[in-house]
Amino acid sequence: AGRAQFMIALQTQRLTPASGAGTFSSDPRGFEGDGCDPGAPGCSITPGSVSTPFSMPVFANFTMIGPGNLASIPADGNGGTWRRGTGGQFHNGIIARWKGIGINIRDQFTDSLLQQRDSLNIVSVLLAQNGANYDTTSNFGQVAKFASDGHKAFAGTVAVDTLLGISANPAGLDWTPKTGSPANTGGATVPAARVAGFFGGTWQNTTYLGAADPTGPKWWQGWTSYSIN
Repeated sequence: AGRAQFMIALQTQRLTPASGAGTFSSDPRGFEGDGCDPGAPGCSITPGSVSTPFSMPVFANFTMIGPGNLASIPADGNGGTWRRGTGGQFHNGIIARWKGIGINIRDQFTDSLLQQRDSLNIVSVLLAQNGANYDTTSNFGQVAKFASDGHKAFAGTVAVDTLLGISANPAGLDWTPKTGSPANTGGATVPAARVAGFFGGTWQNTTYLGAADPTGPKWWQGWTSYSIN
């Protein structure tokens, strides 16, 4: 559950955990959507069904930039992994510079939520500079399944800062797309029923993709900082 709009995420490296603080993640990802975990008591997932609870969040206008093809990042460092019968609305976002797959969908039941049940929607997303933008035949997030969802996908060789005009340099972060950026158009409307009552009716359906309005204020400035900790 949950509804969130206008979000920025930046991952530039794989930090060494402090003593006693845990271990390296084997799959550092952006989004990871899970339904009922089959490893937990009372949960199961089969080709035809999955146990409740279902996950049905709403995320819109996100800019999620990964660390690129760093040698220390595992191949499973995906921009988004949706699995175990998760649903949700993911609209008007940017998933870029992930070493793994931009959109990775696992489990047949999760695929049915995407295809037949219309409960997992990944709409109007710009994909760039990922190891691969979509799944191959080994998983379910294949490009053909998003033919009508308004995605903008670019080959992994196209640098996202050049393509969009944003600056992911920690010394001067700027998430505003440049004039003529493909992120400046293509926004889709989130179903009204899914965002009713959002902070007193303040949900904004945008015509652009990502967290920053191309002609609006840089809302993150003055109160955010990049910290490597």
